[in-house]
Amino acid sequence: TFYRNVADTDVDLAIWHLPAEKTFGIRKLYNLMMTYPGTYGATIPDDQFISIVQEIMGVPHLTLFMRWKYYTLSYHRALKKRWQKLPILRTLSAS
Repeated sequence: TFYRNVADTDVDLAIWHLPAEKTFGIRKLYNLMMTYPGTYGATIPDDQFISIVQEIMGVPHLTLFMRWKYYTLSYHRALKKRWQKLPILRTLSAS
């Protein structure tokens, strides 16, 4: 399942619900903050922080590369689930 329904007006919301970002964005943001020189990102001005988060999370638009990455991973996971449900694989694993 692909969860991506961010709209241009979502930028103005106080909080964003980004379930698809559990895969990429939150990890990338965490890594950036943990490696930020000395302060873990605490000294970043608010407007700059919002810009960074928007870019990392793809709000309100995904870049072409981010879109490719999301769809590729989503389809890979869906195919993997279907492959594991094939009757021949269940028969082989039961032997």
